[in-house]
Amino acid sequence: MKVTINNLDVDDIFLTVTDLNSGSDKPILVRAQLDYGQHQLLMVVADQAGRGQIEWVAEAAKTHRARIETVSFNAGEIISVKT
Repeated sequence: MKVTINNLDVDDIFLTVTDLNSGSDKPILVRAQLDYGQHQLLMVVADQAGRGQIEWVAEAAKTHRARIETVSFNAGEIISVKT
């Protein structure tokens, strides 16, 4: 299923995403730089209810402050990230 990750932080970020439904601990995106307002389209595995679940880590490129969050969502949703 498709999901869009959008950088709503005031800084550029480095983004790492793990698909929690994939059965693997390996991230599907590793420290990809997303500029302010930029988005990233990802394909993830849906669970039996048709929902995706990811864990994302966003690190501000300038200040290195970081935030981690786990999110469940429906296909086509836009997930906004910020540190």
